[in-house]
Amino acid sequence: MSPIIGSFTGSISFNRAAVTGATVIASGGVVSEWNGYKIHTFTTTGTDTFQVSSAPPGSTIDFIVVGGGGPGGNGLAGGGGGGGVIQETSYTAEIGSYALNIAATSPAGPDRSISGVPNGRGYDSSLSTPGGVTMTAIGGGIGGWWDGQGGYSGGCGGGGSGGRNSDPRGRVDGGAGTAGQGMNGGKGVRYPTNNSNDHKGGGGGGAGGAGLWASDLDGGWGGNGNSGSADGGIGVYTTIDGTPRYFGGGGGGSCWLGSSWSGNGGLGGGGGSNHRSTSAYYGRGGGTALNSGSNGAHAGLGGAGGANTGGGGGASYGNGWGASSGGTGGSGCIIIRYRAKEQGEDGVPVGNLGLTEETAAESAWHIKQAWSGAPDGTYWIKPTVYNSNAPAYKVHCYMTVEGGGWELAWRCDSNPLQPGSGAVGVGNWGGWAWTTKSQIDSNLGTTYEKHGDSFAMGPSYCYQSFTDCMVIANQRPDMRNGYRFTSTMDPITVQLASAGTKKTTNAIFGGFKWQETLHVRQETNRGYSAATGFGFKVYDSQHPDGCNNALTGGGTQNSWGWSKAQIGLYRDGQGGNHWGGGFGSYGYACSGYPTTGGGPFQTFHGHWWGHGDGRHTDYWSGDRSNGWYGHALYVRRAAP
Repeated sequence: MSPIIGSFTGSISFNRAAVTGATVIASGGVVSEWNGYKIHTFTTTGTDTFQVSSAPPGSTIDFIVVGGGGPGGNGLAGGGGGGGVIQETSYTAEIGSYALNIAATSPAGPDRSISGVPNGRGYDSSLSTPGGVTMTAIGGGIGGWWDGQGGYSGGCGGGGSGGRNSDPRGRVDGGAGTAGQGMNGGKGVRYPTNNSNDHKGGGGGGAGGAGLWASDLDGGWGGNGNSGSADGGIGVYTTIDGTPRYFGGGGGGSCWLGSSWSGNGGLGGGGGSNHRSTSAYYGRGGGTALNSGSNGAHAGLGGAGGANTGGGGGASYGNGWGASSGGTGGSGCIIIRYRAKEQGEDGVPVGNLGLTEETAAESAWHIKQAWSGAPDGTYWIKPTVYNSNAPAYKVHCYMTVEGGGWELAWRCDSNPLQPGSGAVGVGNWGGWAWTTKSQIDSNLGTTYEKHGDSFAMGPSYCYQSFTDCMVIANQRPDMRNGYRFTSTMDPITVQLASAGTKKTTNAIFGGFKWQETLHVRQETNRGYSAATGFGFKVYDSQHPDGCNNALTGGGTQNSWGWSKAQIGLYRDGQGGNHWGGGFGSYGYACSGYPTTGGGPFQTFHGHWWGHGDGRHTDYWSGDRSNGWYGHALYVRRAAP
C-alpha cells in the first residue's frame, strides 16, 4: 500500500504517491513538526521565500495566508476589519521558489480620516507559486467614524461609526469583506431605544464571522458579555500548525456613554475598543491566537490587533473628545505544511480505513475505533445499515471532541437559507417541509468537506443511521451540546418525512439551554428556562401551533410566540417562559408579526433563542440577525 500524502485538518484530500517513502523536501521560515507534518511558519514582515527542492508526483502542500488587520476608526468609531485569510489544502506541490510577502502592522487610525492609511485598509500578504499563481490576502478595512462614515472595505470590512447626527437611531453600514477571505463589518447606531446619548460603533468583520451590529439595548448581563456595544467578528479557526487557533479577528466598536461595555476584539487577535465615560467598560482583546489583541484603554488608544494574526484594531471614541487614536491592525503571516512521514510511522491504520474511496468506512465511529489518534478532517464514508446501495462520499468529521466519530449533517453560518438561493442542499424549508434525499443528491458538491464550509448539507444527513446528535458552534468547537436516542435512528430525512415527533431527554453533554452553552447574541435573555428535550419535528406541548402567546415575560413582542423546530429543542407540560427552536423553525405570521427585514421567516434558517424583544428586527441584526452565529448538526453512529 502506498503512503498517504495529504491534509488531516480542514479538507482532507488523499493522494497516493508514486514512489514509496518519497515526500516533499523544502526549506524556509521557522520549521517545526507535528503529527507527521513538517510546518514552515513565516512571521517576519516583508518578503521571504519558501524553497521546494523535491516534490514527487502526487505530493501536496497545505497553507494559510493572512493579510494585515485594518486599524480601528477614531471618533465614535467602528472597529477595524480583520485581514483576509486564504486557506488551501492539498494544493499540488511544485519544485522551485515560492515568493512570499507578509503584511506589516497597519498605521494607527488617525482622527476621523484615512490619512496615512493606504487604500483605507491594512497591508496585504501574498504567496506566489513557482508556476506563477499569486494569491493575495487583502488587508482589513479601517473602521468608520463620526459623523456617519461607514466602515471601509477590505479582506474583512471595518465597522460602521456610531451613527450620524441627522439620523437618530439610524444605522451606519460596515464595510464589505472580500468573498472567500472575510466578512462584513457591523453597523453602528446613534441614540438607541432609550434615547440615551450612547453612540456605539459596529464591530469590525472577522475572517470567520461578520462584525456585530451595535445594539439598541443597554445593560443586560454586563461583564465580558458585551451587552450593548459591538464585538469584532471571529477569525478563521485552524489547526494547521498543530495548535487550535484563529486568524483575522475583527476589532471591537467603541462606545460613548451608558452602561454598555465597549466592543471586544474577535477571537483571532482583534483589538478591544474603549469607552469614554467608564474606565472599567473597555473592550477586551481577542485571544486564542498566535498573539492576543490588546485591550482598549480608557482615555487612551483602541487596542492593537495581535501581531501576526491579522487582527483588526479596536475603535476609539475620538481625539476630538479627549481620547487617542484607534488601534493598529495586526501584522500578517504565512504557514505552509506538508506530510513528511509514511503510513505507519504516525499511527495511520493498516488498510487506510476511511482515507480513500476504495477503503471507505461504515461510519466515522468505525474509523475512530480503528485509529484512536484520528484527527478532525474529511473522511470517506459508505454506510450500509439503512441503505446498502448508498454511495461512498467524503464528509467532514469531528474526531477529537466528545469521543469522536461525528459526521457532518448540516451547517449554516448565518441566515437565511431561502429556497432558490443557490446554497448547497437548500429545499423548501417553510413550515413542516424538509429537504429530501433526492434534493440533497442533486446538490452534492464539495462544500461539506471542510470545517469552514457555509450552507453545507452533508450526505450523512440522508444516508447515515445514528444514535447521537451534536449541535456545535462552527467557529467554537468548545461550544457544543449532545443528545442520545435509546435506539439506532434511521437517517434524518426519514425522521422528518415520517409522522410524529421523535424526542429524547438524554443529554450526554451540554444540556438543554443553548442560549448559555452556545454562542449567543448579547441581548438574549438568559433567564429563560431551559427546554426539556431534543428531537425532530418538535414543538411546545402547550402551544403546538407555535403562536398564540406561547412566550411570556420581558419585552413588548412576547405575543409573537415561536417554538417549533424541524430539529431542535422543545418543552413538555410546563407553563410560562417557554423556550424552543432550532434548525428549521416553523415561524409563520402571527398577529402583529413584522414582515420587514425578510420576515416572516418560513425557511430552514433556525430560531435558536428568538423570544421576546430578541426577535425584533432592531435587536437581531447583522450576521446574527436571527440568532445565528453559525452552528452545525453532526450525527454519530455507534458500531453495530
